Amino acid sequence: GIPEGIRALKMDLADAKSVEESLSSFAPDVVINLAAMSAPLACEKNKDEAAAINVPSALLSSMLKTCPDALLIHVSTDQIFDGDTPVYSEGHTPAPVNQYGATKLRFEQEVRNAWANHLILRSSLIYGAPPPRECARAGSFLQFLDGALGDPAKDAAPLDLFADEVRCPVFVEDVVALLLAAARGGGSALGGGA
Repeated sequence: GIPEGIRALKMDLADAKSVEESLSSFAPDVVINLAAMSAPLACEKNKDEAAAINVPSALLSSMLKTCPDALLIHVSTDQIFDGDTPVYSEGHTPAPVNQYGATKLRFEQEVRNAWANHLILRSSLIYGAPPPRECARAGSFLQFLDGALGDPAKDAAPLDLFADEVRCPVFVEDVVALLLAAARGGGSALGGGA
């Protein structure tokens, strides 16, 4: 469940009025943007929808009106990089190769330019139990692998995968713990914040 003192809101990030109404209902101290259209192929096929979800400019304008001192924690992706260097640091130059990475990078840049009190967390493959409710997306790559490889009794056909990709999977509960520590510490718990 959601920890005490934490409030989750559902809003249409493409609709400034929806965002402003949601935020003004309680003027938060911390806003964590978890929204993403994260399936690269879907982003390529629906570029406008990907931009509307992954570059929620209305969030920034609404926060300016309703909670101008709030900490904004934006969850981004390692896909802002091109994959040529397997391990990245904050100093690496972003070079997205797909629409998903490009849109997430665009919002990172908007956040940096418009919001002083921010923290950007770039995740990779987040794994864990399937979500407790319906998601628009059928499941993650790691959940697919778990299903395909997890039952040795299955007489499954061999899987041909890739050998040229290096990723750093992270457990969903570890991401949640980091987000909560950052929110409770005003970003300073992770070295971020204003």
